[in-house]
Amino acid sequence: MKERPLTKREKAVRRHNVASLIAFVSLLTTGIGSLFADLLSHPIFVVAFISMFLAILVMFATRNADEYIATIWQTGTSAALIVLVAFMVCAPFLQGFVEGIISAELDTSFAWESWGPPLALFAFFVASGWARVRGT
Repeated sequence: MKERPLTKREKAVRRHNVASLIAFVSLLTTGIGSLFADLLSHPIFVVAFISMFLAILVMFATRNADEYIATIWQTGTSAALIVLVAFMVCAPFLQGFVEGIISAELDTSFAWESWGPPLALFAFFVASGWARVRGT
């Protein structure tokens, strides 16, 4: 039985699906690596970060491959925006609350703002994954 070649839409959907898996694994790798080491000191983390960046570019380019992928993309971006805004509004209050509870000033070199983009990416992939599992 001869198989027909994939259409342009089917290729774009496959590219998006593979890129989303690569980006999620790369995000986990860089996230776990950042807890234990300086990211730039180990080549695997640099490769993971670059592959995540390239995979996100592919995902962005193929976000409108079909209605299903567009819905998943919208779900992820909406969740990322909500998490980012909520975190940026609540992080300073959380820091003040913790300082009040322990009656001491926290280390001011700890930058709450640097947690925003990784949390937004994580929220994007969690919401996208949930939309895929749910079958939106």
